[in-house]
Amino acid sequence: MEIWKPHPTSGYLVSNTGRIINPKTNYELKPTLGAAGYYKISTGVCRAGHVHCAVVEAFIGLIPKGMHVN
Repeated sequence: MEIWKPHPTSGYLVSNTGRIINPKTNYELKPTLGAAGYYKISTGVCRAGHVHCAVVEAFIGLIPKGMHVN
C-alpha cells in the first residue's frame, strides 16, 4: 500500500515507493538515474537531490549534516 507524507522543507508529497508530487499542480516529478546509480530529482526537494533521501526525510526526519543515506 502506497503511503504519502509531506516533505518537511519543500512542501512536496513523497510516497514510500519513491514517487514525488507537487501538491499545488498535481504534477509528478520524473527522476533520472544518476552516475552513482541513485535516482535524482532536479528540484530542491531535498538537500542531496536524491529520491531515496527525500523518502527518508519525509518518513523519518531531516538527515543530519555529515550523515549519508544508502
